[in-house]
Amino acid sequence: MSLLRAPLLGAVLLACCALTGLGQEAQPAGTLDKARALKSELDKLELALPPERRVGPGPLAEARLGLRKLSILLDTRSSWGTPQAQTDAALAQVEQGIARLRNPATPVKVATGLQERAYISRSDGSPEPYVVYVPTKYTPDREWPLLVFLHGYHPYLTVTNWLDYMYCPAWQEVCEREGVIFMLPYGRSNTEFMGIGETDVLSAISATRAEYKVDPRRIILSGASMGGSGAYSIACHHPDLFAAVMAIAGRVDYYAWMGAA
Repeated sequence: MSLLRAPLLGAVLLACCALTGLGQEAQPAGTLDKARALKSELDKLELALPPERRVGPGPLAEARLGLRKLSILLDTRSSWGTPQAQTDAALAQVEQGIARLRNPATPVKVATGLQERAYISRSDGSPEPYVVYVPTKYTPDREWPLLVFLHGYHPYLTVTNWLDYMYCPAWQEVCEREGVIFMLPYGRSNTEFMGIGETDVLSAISATRAEYKVDPRRIILSGASMGGSGAYSIACHHPDLFAAVMAIAGRVDYYAWMGAA
């Protein structure tokens, strides 16, 4: 390389490095300290709970999910240009869970509309998310049908971004018009809804039924692409659980799909 070209190349590289920093939004210095303080407080509250309340859905799970999001959002190696609004929302999720754990006797109003929920897995203790959309006219004095929808594949799904890719607001109109509760499980990201992914779906269904008055005779399983494949396999494993299955563009034989048949 000529002596004339070397300084020019160096200048170009320096300019590129400067430009790459423009897309990143620096986190306030106190955000990490606040997250650590909340984790410490949550650890103490969890230790005070009986073992049976340390698993399943509830405020502990939702607070732990908020901490899980923060661990991703505050990791500069995996979070590029994270908006402060995302970290603020995750911090608020932890704080709300802690507030409910501090005051367990406070009545919790049955929520309608779009709700993010979480449960703590009995398999590995991880907080796993799912979302429900509950019609605004919901009342617990009758049983409601439940539509469970399994999402498709995306190579970069995490608990911080999966709803941006996989949730469709058009479902809300259907739920309101037809009077149906909708539930979208995370399924441990990209598991083909097999193994631990199938367990996640069943756990999210159980948690939804525990919170809302679901008609056990009208639980419908659906999904698209990878979710359609999951709908086929889970329905075959648990035919007594579902009234109907609607698989959209899902393959029916995993081993043939992977070339192992």
